[in-house]
Amino acid sequence: MPPQPEITNPIVPDIRSAVYCGAIRDGNRAEWEFAFNMYKDPEVGLDTQNLIPALACSRNVWQLRSYLQMAIDEVHIRRQDVWTVFSSVANNPNGQQLAWDFFVENWPTIEERFGEMSFKLSSIIHSITHSLSTEKQLKELETFAENTKDGSIARNALTRAAGAIRTNIAWRHKNEANVIEWLQQHA
Repeated sequence: MPPQPEITNPIVPDIRSAVYCGAIRDGNRAEWEFAFNMYKDPEVGLDTQNLIPALACSRNVWQLRSYLQMAIDEVHIRRQDVWTVFSSVANNPNGQQLAWDFFVENWPTIEERFGEMSFKLSSIIHSITHSLSTEKQLKELETFAENTKDGSIARNALTRAAGAIRTNIAWRHKNEANVIEWLQQHA
């Protein structure tokens, strides 16, 4: 069998994550699937570190939801990449609330599959809650935490997350009007 040609990537390594993210954000399903197939290709190697967050740059909520589902199904997403998928979706403005809602809706599955990986579970909770900043979101988190069994790593992480959300709310109350005014003056 003849040797396989080496895969070459013409995109400079320093800007790949930005290029990939832009292509996914401005592309459609075909671009997303191309990038996802590259992630699954064992020849890609270390470039998966750029592809995982880029796949979460989609503006399509259904695509982000599907990506989260793939992460917890562990069929095409490696276990060590699940946290990055959640974090990346939560960092997308279109995915911020979606990541939290998905986590709550799928909590039994997430707890079953990742509960023994307490550091990862705590990281997922932190990544999907760190930018929440409304009273409604705080109430949702507190209600969810109340329904989480005592002693659970998740409950401890949720308690810390509630404190962070309270801090975010206080910051918004103190600074939001000034920031909006500044942006309007300098737009």
